[in-house]
Amino acid sequence: MKATTKSLKTKFKNLEQDKDKIFSNVKRLQKTCKVVKKFNSNLDSTINIMEVLFLVFKELIENMNEDKKHFLDKLKMYNEMGDALGDYLKELVQASRDIDKDNDEANTNALINASKFIKKGIRPLDRAIELIKNQRKKSKQIGKKFI
Repeated sequence: MKATTKSLKTKFKNLEQDKDKIFSNVKRLQKTCKVVKKFNSNLDSTINIMEVLFLVFKELIENMNEDKKHFLDKLKMYNEMGDALGDYLKELVQASRDIDKDNDEANTNALINASKFIKKGIRPLDRAIELIKNQRKKSKQIGKKFI
């Protein structure tokens, strides 16, 4: 999971650099359009259309960057959930080993400890389910914004 996060971060950084290049190209084209307008009034309508197109592209790129940030936050949340579940499973395995060691005698302390570990593990799962539901609501709201 962490390797995936790192690779996504590098891809996002590369996209960010590409975005900067596109913005600088759009600015140069806008300046060129203004200069051409000054010298030839017949090109006004064509240049206005080009300016509008460039502004639309700029807005689309900005929206795409917002989406990337949103999904990166989601990925970080899933990484944290994965780490928490991994820790829980380690504790559960250890509790299971403790029970197996004392299998011949009725060791109530091991059973009590195991039940505590299980209860501890259920709480983060409930929290994880709440987080997932909240993220689904947020992503639906974001989807409605773009429609």
